Amino acid sequence: MKKVGLQDVKKQNRRLIMRSIMEHGSLSRIELAQCTQLSPSTVTALVNELLEEKLLIETGASVSTGGRKRVELSVNGDFGDICVVDISRHGSTLYLFDMNLLEQAVVPLSSHYISGNDLFLAITSAIITHYGSNEARKERLHGFGLLFREDIQPSECNVIYSTSLSSASISLKEALITQFRTSVIEDYSNTYTLSAALETSDIKAHNSAHIAIGSSILASITIEGKPVHLKGGRISDITPLLHSIFNDIPQLPLLEELCRKEYCQEKSVTPHQKGLLSALSAQLSGIISMLCTLFPLDIIFLSGSITKANGFMGEVRELTRQKMAPAPSPDIQVLDAYQQPISKLLAEKLRFSVLCT
Repeated sequence: MKKVGLQDVKKQNRRLIMRSIMEHGSLSRIELAQCTQLSPSTVTALVNELLEEKLLIETGASVSTGGRKRVELSVNGDFGDICVVDISRHGSTLYLFDMNLLEQAVVPLSSHYISGNDLFLAITSAIITHYGSNEARKERLHGFGLLFREDIQPSECNVIYSTSLSSASISLKEALITQFRTSVIEDYSNTYTLSAALETSDIKAHNSAHIAIGSSILASITIEGKPVHLKGGRISDITPLLHSIFNDIPQLPLLEELCRKEYCQEKSVTPHQKGLLSALSAQLSGIISMLCTLFPLDIIFLSGSITKANGFMGEVRELTRQKMAPAPSPDIQVLDAYQQPISKLLAEKLRFSVLCT
């Protein structure tokens, strides 16, 4: 068992204080002691350190029930900025937040898919333009969060990074760390959209899968509320499993055709396309059945414009029920992942990483 020293305890108590203030917005020292179960003397000593380091500020006085005024403590929004880059196949946007999670800038980087090199250059240009000088950027910028949407994989954003000696393909995360010498975290939008969906669902499921249907088909699994590591990371490309639909037709162009919004209305679907949709329904139901044999799944979320096609979801549900009988089939629901305001949620996670290390 690892021995816990005084410095470890101190770091843990600092994180506890910072987390409490971030969750409540502002607290007095007495309220912090009550909230964290730390002694008033410990709270006072640690708060004084955090004030000196400018992570916290005193934001005014509140009147207690006893009539005495208590000084409230809040996160110092001016401590610096954090950057979130929202990345999808349909475009990318850069958001800058201060430490109170107030938006400082929103910069559209592209309105379509661009290579990792072009995305890296767009991010670098936006940061340089916003701060004006390296000194200002070094003083203000404390970290990046890369938010990958369901239709794109981190590996698709790799960068050919060149030095005077050699060049190599590295991840966008590694390129940003090398360029800006600051922390970078990666996350996936389905981490947040699935949590939001489960919070509002009638089925309080901890075991779920999300299948995102777009130019490729991506799957993620959550068991007991925690993401499962699959081949390729938290999100796995399962497009190759659908090979029997395509015969000799290239996979990606056909999927892009099927998922175009105008084909998701009955009047726009030709007999040929309707046959392809039925074939896709059959393949998806087979994949869902397979996943349910591997994991104890209660609910399956499907996302993508194709889920709006007339009769598509009903066919997937019915075919899944048939294939899994006599065992019960999971609940299958539509998840509209692109309407979730999740860049700020990643910013909140990044802020905790920056302020509580």
